[in-house]
This record gives sequence, C-alpha cells and structure tokens, in this order.
Amino acid sequence: MSRDSMTGIDLLEQELLRVLSRGARGQEKRIRSVQQAFLDLDEDLRSIMEHYIDVNVRGGLSVSDLAQAYVFFLAENDKEEKYFFEHGRYRYDCLQDVQHKVYENGEYMQKYMVGLAVSMILWPQHREYFRFFSHFIDLCNHYRGKYLEVGAGHGLFVSEALRRGNFTRYDILDISEKSLELTKRMTAEYSAEKNIQFIHDNFLQYSGMMYDVVSIGEVLEHVENPVDFLGKCREILADEGRAYLTTCINAPEVDHIYLFSAVDEVENMFAEVGMEIEEKLYITYRGYDMERCERQKLPVNVAYILKRG
Repeated sequence: MSRDSMTGIDLLEQELLRVLSRGARGQEKRIRSVQQAFLDLDEDLRSIMEHYIDVNVRGGLSVSDLAQAYVFFLAENDKEEKYFFEHGRYRYDCLQDVQHKVYENGEYMQKYMVGLAVSMILWPQHREYFRFFSHFIDLCNHYRGKYLEVGAGHGLFVSEALRRGNFTRYDILDISEKSLELTKRMTAEYSAEKNIQFIHDNFLQYSGMMYDVVSIGEVLEHVENPVDFLGKCREILADEGRAYLTTCINAPEVDHIYLFSAVDEVENMFAEVGMEIEEKLYITYRGYDMERCERQKLPVNVAYILKRG
C-alpha cells in the first residue's frame, strides 16, 4: 500500500511501530500489542479516531506528532508506575502539586492529552470505557435536557455525546484552559447546530444549574476529596437524572492524587453521598480476579451509571 492511499489510522499505526522500534530494547511486547490493537479496532471507533486524526492534522499537528505524544504519555506513565511500586503511593496528593506542572502547562497538557487520546485505540480498558459511555448516552437520549461534562480532557467523549445525544444544552467544564481548547477543536463541527458552552472552572466552585445528565470520566482520582466531589454531582443532578462516572484503583499517573486501593472504597462513597449504582463495569489488569488485583496492587478500571438515591 502506498503512503498516499493510506488512511490516517494506517499512517498512525505505521508511525507508532517506527517510533517504538527505534526506542529502548524490550519494546517487542509493546510493538506486538500495538499491532494487535489496530487489528481489534471496530469500525465505529476506527471512524471516530480517523476523525480525531483528521481534526488534529488540520489543526497543525502531524501524524508523527500524534505518535510522539503517545510515546511521551507512555514514558510519563512508566515513570509513575515505577514510583508507585517503589513507594506504595502516588507521587502527589494535592491539586496544587500538579496544577502548575500539568493543567496550567499548555505544552505538557497538549502532549499528554493527545497521547491519552491515542491510547483509546491501544488500551483495551479505554476502548471498553468508550463503549460503555456510548451505551450511557443512548440510554439517556430520552431526557433531551441539559448535559454537563466535567473534565473534558481530549474531547473524544464530548464529541461522542454530541454525535449520539439529543440534549438541549451541553456544558463542558474543565480546570485546564488547554483541555477546553482541544475540546473546542474536536467539537467545532457541532457549534452551529448544538448549544455548547465551555466553562473554565473548578467543579467544586462551580455554581451552575441542575442537569439531567452528568459525565465525570477519569476525574475522581484527580481530586483531593472525592466525597465532596460526588456530593456536588448529586447536588446538581436532577431527581430523575443519570450520571456516568469512571475512576481507577491502583493506577498511577502523573496527576492522580487520590489513591483508591479497592473498589469498595469507591462504592462506599456513592452510598455516603446518596448515589445509587444502576450499572457498573469492572476492567481488571489482564483479566485477573478482583481479589488478586487488590492484593497485589494491580490496576483496576471501573465505570458506573449512577442515579440519586
């Protein structure tokens, strides 16, 4: 296949394999996993990621930039995993420690968010999260009311809510201006037909309205007091509304500051603030049983659909 006839996905796979093959020794396992991930990519997610690549290339990034961002993301994660297994805790435990390093550092934030977006192709748990989120949006379409996304990140989940949802208003809130900038780029095609508001604020300080649907993906581990955060979620969720929430157990990343060591810790917080679980998804490390993951401090990803209790 000539380069001119290759899709953005094909070019990204080629570039990732090229970059990884030039890296440190011992990358063979990662190279095989990249190859398998692209083979496993379903048509819906392939189309979404083709669009993501196209938007970023039109925005001035090259496919090589996307691949390099993923390698940067991997290196940052490797560093935090090493720290976690040496010390038994995350490197930072308060927002101030990471705000300047990550959220207010535009260059770092862009590379990290682009790398995280590429992991949507490569990491099975992120693909499962996305499918569960799509299912959530489909379940909530009958509301046709107000939607709030807390922590927009790279913008892929917001784009999916806009693509699949029929809400009358979409409010997108993030503590990082760079994240909102990246999300605006991803959602520009919907700006004429959808009512979208971008809000640069800390969720705990946000004095907004009541929402029919709230999405909080991969945020709870980034806050100092998850109970307060969940209480705020319940406070602004309409009586018959629904919330999508994901978080992780024993999963070090540079801006993870609250360490959940067991799934029960998360679910007990829901009960404490008066939230009930309607559906849940557990994704354990390599498919190991939960008891082994918690005993050996291996990562577990969890996703929930919640309602007011």
